[in-house]
Amino acid sequence: MEGLRTTRVLVIDDQRVEAQGVLDALARDGIGAIYYSQDVDNHPEQPLTGVRLAIVDMNLDDLTAPESPAATTTILSVLNRLIAGQNGPYLAIAWTKHRELVEEFAARAAELPCPPVRVIPLVKADFKDEDGSFDSKKIACEVQKALDKCYPLGLLAFWEQMVHESSGSIMEMMPEGNGWIDGSKRTLALLCKCAAGEGDPQDVKLRALLEAFNSLQFDTMESDTALLDTETATKLVNSLQIEEAPPKGSDLAARLNQRLLFGVTLPDAAPGNIYKSEAIGSAEEGAFPALDELLNDMAHSGKQQELKEAGSLAVAMEITPLCDYQQKKVRRARFVCGIAVRSDKGNLVKKADFVRKIPEVCFENGPLRGNMIMTWNSHFIVSVPPDQVPQGEALVRLRQSPLMDFQSWIGSHATRPGYLSVW
Repeated sequence: MEGLRTTRVLVIDDQRVEAQGVLDALARDGIGAIYYSQDVDNHPEQPLTGVRLAIVDMNLDDLTAPESPAATTTILSVLNRLIAGQNGPYLAIAWTKHRELVEEFAARAAELPCPPVRVIPLVKADFKDEDGSFDSKKIACEVQKALDKCYPLGLLAFWEQMVHESSGSIMEMMPEGNGWIDGSKRTLALLCKCAAGEGDPQDVKLRALLEAFNSLQFDTMESDTALLDTETATKLVNSLQIEEAPPKGSDLAARLNQRLLFGVTLPDAAPGNIYKSEAIGSAEEGAFPALDELLNDMAHSGKQQELKEAGSLAVAMEITPLCDYQQKKVRRARFVCGIAVRSDKGNLVKKADFVRKIPEVCFENGPLRGNMIMTWNSHFIVSVPPDQVPQGEALVRLRQSPLMDFQSWIGSHATRPGYLSVW
């Protein structure tokens, strides 16, 4: 059931009857939720990720006095087992008969590996009708108000839902009606044949097939965004509470660029992988230019030594088309060469048509450390046999979208016709 794991809402209560009102309220809006008690035997083997709302009873053990610190300790222990440290932001709603516990819980929850962004209390008694049943409509209303108080969590959760729903474009591609399984097998076989070579191993075929799915989903996301209904868009825009943007060159911008531009480094050779030039081939062999040669071409006059002493690094980024790897047609791996310089020295690098920069990025590991700017030089396009590309030695990997922009820049620079003129 691996493909059905995604959980967005947790409801935690020691009594199912007390949790039922919340579950009914969520069900009214078509929102699935997982119910847990403090019973460890029913907890998942691995903590959950992707939780955005946790509705938590403040006293999970009737044998413990509510005012006892042990009551809060029990709650935190359960949350720690259920929500993974890399879960990301979530709102905790204290679903309780004991409002006096909420303040202590909120303070101690900050110590969790993944603490909630906010704790908002909802007192159970406020939602009970005269017959003792819970008013699910009123609960749903108050939960929505609580989420609205946690902007931008609601907006990000809305986007996550769009991502989930866009995957339906893959399902719509499959045949309908009787014979769905056999028809879907044939559809996937045809896609796989187009995306991967017939002799490829099974794991390569699967990756190629999933990449085909990714491209379809991305297109659906673009169209869904363009067709977003006015009412929903207006509601989201009116709820914007964006602070004034930090100035250009701030650490926040550099850290954000690291997320926007760079993805997880892959163990195998791949387009977008960035290496120290010396890790692929030496300058003496004539393949990759030495740092001095790059600086002489790219630095402002007289600034070469200053850039060198500042720890600039000669780097090379693979720009081989992705389809060559997918179809096992890589005859030569192609690279564009450049330098990585400290951001405070970036103004010492020329601005020219043959130079292209990646904005300031904050790197945290290895030779690339601190705020740096990567600058690429279209004068130095190098190709080597694929077996010379080191496995597992990439410093970072540029994401596909900015990589395609660089590939387009290199292609346009290489094919510019030029013309004769007198100045």
